[in-house]
Amino acid sequence: TTAEYRAWLEGTDMPKGRPSKFNANAGYREHLGHHVKSSLENNTELLIRFLGYVPLADKGQSPPADGLYYRYEGQELLLPTKRGKIVGYVPDFHLWEANGKYHLWECKGLMNQRSKQRISLMAVHYPDIPLRVITAPELNALKAEALYAARRRGEKVLDIAGWE
Repeated sequence: TTAEYRAWLEGTDMPKGRPSKFNANAGYREHLGHHVKSSLENNTELLIRFLGYVPLADKGQSPPADGLYYRYEGQELLLPTKRGKIVGYVPDFHLWEANGKYHLWECKGLMNQRSKQRISLMAVHYPDIPLRVITAPELNALKAEALYAARRRGEKVLDIAGWE
């Protein structure tokens, strides 16, 4: 149920581990300090941190004006459908940049009809907020670019720790 799933994400009712009921790769990640729904979300958050974004722990906390910040599953956005129903959508990552730019990243291992609907509604109701859909191939390409850039800056980086 949705309540069980939300409790599991928040770590209140379910033990650390991999609840096969939702996703075999879902579970608590010690290096992140919270649950994620998949390896794709784990790796995306690791890349976001590698790029210099700092996590905002408190869901109600506003990002400071300077620097790069992000929040995992921060705010629910309400999206009206064509039939007048309101559906909730919680993007995986909210990212803020020092220049005031705000954008969203959504991890998608499988693009089902529900996901397509929410992404389409986002484009209609929040056209000024860029939404980037992250797939495994795109994430691997972003990782390669980030590692290459780090090496060009002289950093001795072989890989991103915790990558699955």
